[in-house]
Amino acid sequence: LHMIDERKQLNDAYTHDLRTPIAVLKGHTDMLLKYLPTGKLSEKEVLETVGIMSSHVSRLEQFVESMNTVQKLEDLSIQKEPVNAEEFFGHLWESASILCQTSGLFCVFDVPSAVKTLFLDAGAVIQVYENLMSNAIRFAKSKITIRCDYKAGSLSIIISDDGKGFSDKDLLKADKPYYSGEAQKQEYHFGLGLHICRTLCEKHGGRLQLENAPEGGAKITVCFSTED
Repeated sequence: LHMIDERKQLNDAYTHDLRTPIAVLKGHTDMLLKYLPTGKLSEKEVLETVGIMSSHVSRLEQFVESMNTVQKLEDLSIQKEPVNAEEFFGHLWESASILCQTSGLFCVFDVPSAVKTLFLDAGAVIQVYENLMSNAIRFAKSKITIRCDYKAGSLSIIISDDGKGFSDKDLLKADKPYYSGEAQKQEYHFGLGLHICRTLCEKHGGRLQLENAPEGGAKITVCFSTED
């Protein structure tokens, strides 16, 4: 039932997001067909119209690519294997350090020292981590905090930023396909980032949790099962 509901959400999102660019393209095509033969459109008007149409074609191309991403995600299988914990956490720290430095943000990074080996699909975990980092960097004012916890059979990564945090609606819907966020009034924000993260976490036997940190800012926790 969960998979059927998920597929319905995606289909609804596809239909909703395709409707606008198709309507815009149709409107401009009809206008050109009607007025070009009359010679009433100036060259500037024609170029502006074609420019608008071109941007909407680009949006459709992006949309098709995002649909392919979702399909690939559904077909993806998690392949766990033993991973050197020190090297893995080192990779996470290096990515965070470079990303934060480039964006002028302060980064706090905390990892468990006692763990030697992790049993996980490193590629899937890193994809989730980098997706969450890019979100945190977009919304942080000055600082991002990353904490990794390991308890028998489970790895958690908590990423917090000092931005304005999630709205109540964001907390309910931010990890749904194509949700654009209340603060983002972009007509074509393909909100696949958190949806991809949640799907990968669940495929890895874990979960994704959205909340606001007590001191303010967004806080996202992802968990991954490290058991067979």
